[in-house]
Amino acid sequence: MPIEPSDGRYWSEQLQVSLGTAKTIRINNYELILPRWFDESGQVVPLEREADARELKSIRTIAENERQKAEAEHLRAEAERQKAEAERQRADALADEVAKLKALLSQQSTN
Repeated sequence: MPIEPSDGRYWSEQLQVSLGTAKTIRINNYELILPRWFDESGQVVPLEREADARELKSIRTIAENERQKAEAEHLRAEAERQKAEAERQRADALADEVAKLKALLSQQSTN
């Protein structure tokens, strides 16, 4: 039984896809009409190389996001380290001040 086109596409119940055209490419004086498979919702079913390219792009995006997160974490850790160093220096300065005051008090009480 012949398949009748719907919206310029030929639906296959058995495959659950339709065959139609998605692009026209001009090469010199020739026009190439490319056949493509479409899913039930009318979306082009990607070719293997297109799926691979999308997956690679997705992986690259994920890797870039993770790199940015790591960089942000590194910057946060560096800021925390600097803050801790400043606090340590402040504590050392206060300890020195306390030692000086104790020495001054000790000196005054012996006089």
